[in-house]
Amino acid sequence: MCEDPLLESTSTHRPKHKRKKTAHHSEQKRTTADTNNISKQTHPPLLVKIKLKLLSRIPREPKAAPPHTENSRASRRKRAMERDEKFSKKKQKLDKHRKQSSSQQSLHQSEAVGNSDKMMMKKKSVRNSSGLPQDRDGQRKKAETHGKKTGKSHKELLEKPRVLLPDRRKLSVEDHLKEAKKLKHKADATPDKMAKALCYLEAALSFTESAVAMQTEPQTPKSAYTMFSETVDLIRFILKLKNYTDPAAAAHERDFCVLCMRCQSLLQMAMFCSRREPALRHSRMLTDHFRSCLWSASPSVSKSGSLLVPQPVQQVAAAYISITTLLLSAHHIWEQADQIALRGSGLLRELDSAVGPLSLMSSMSALVRYARHGLHWIRLDTQKRR
Repeated sequence: MCEDPLLESTSTHRPKHKRKKTAHHSEQKRTTADTNNISKQTHPPLLVKIKLKLLSRIPREPKAAPPHTENSRASRRKRAMERDEKFSKKKQKLDKHRKQSSSQQSLHQSEAVGNSDKMMMKKKSVRNSSGLPQDRDGQRKKAETHGKKTGKSHKELLEKPRVLLPDRRKLSVEDHLKEAKKLKHKADATPDKMAKALCYLEAALSFTESAVAMQTEPQTPKSAYTMFSETVDLIRFILKLKNYTDPAAAAHERDFCVLCMRCQSLLQMAMFCSRREPALRHSRMLTDHFRSCLWSASPSVSKSGSLLVPQPVQQVAAAYISITTLLLSAHHIWEQADQIALRGSGLLRELDSAVGPLSLMSSMSALVRYARHGLHWIRLDTQKRR
């Protein structure tokens, strides 16, 4: 077979101008790629700025409420309560510590004062035994300076605070009367006048308590008025046992006299209060009678020229005078007791501050409590003096 050589040349070989075009096109592609790479490397990336105000306008989903809010509140409250409790406990501990420290300081001070007194007594005994003259003026000056430093006198430093008696339980009328009679018999057998008077006053206070119980208990053998009256008679007998207001008498005896007089005054006030309504009736009756006598045309006149008063009116007038005398006598005795108390030992002032002062309007229970404390303190003072 014969083949055409022209066809072979066209099929296997490309023309030269086409080859040049393809090479030029490939070079252009390479250059564009290189320029793109260079531009990517040299130019920085773009930054986008957004204002925060604009971000707030963007709608967002609502946040879910935190779980267990009630539990968290309760836990906060518990923590606050625990803190308060801890703070109060700390405060109480601090207060206790301060009190203990102050009491210890006072004890140390009293011990130091006692030691100093003992040393002074030893020095005095040594001086007396050796025959050296005692410098009394110097000792007085030292005592005065010591009293100024401590703010208390030598007597007040040595004296202990008086003890208050516990409250007595309420008894029946019979029990109070038994106790009062026992004390009265004991006083009858006591030879010493002051001890006898103290025992009699204690019996009078028991009789007063029985009269107070009679006011609440309706069925009693005696009335409260009669018991008050008999107790007043017993106190009058106590005041006649001894001259308590004598200048040579001890100060505690004057205190006892004031105590008895105040008891008598308040008992008479109680008697007057129980008879106040009859006294008002008697007063109206007497005023009406004498007013009618003044305005009547022919009043009944005796031979001597005095007005004749009917027997019932005389009885009413006597009853009215006996009741009003109780009031007047109570006020008079109270004023006398105040005058004697100025010359006392100061025990009654201590009693007023410890138990509470008495007045003419005080109750019987207040009187009994006051008098029992005073009687106990006076008895202790008499025992110390012996």
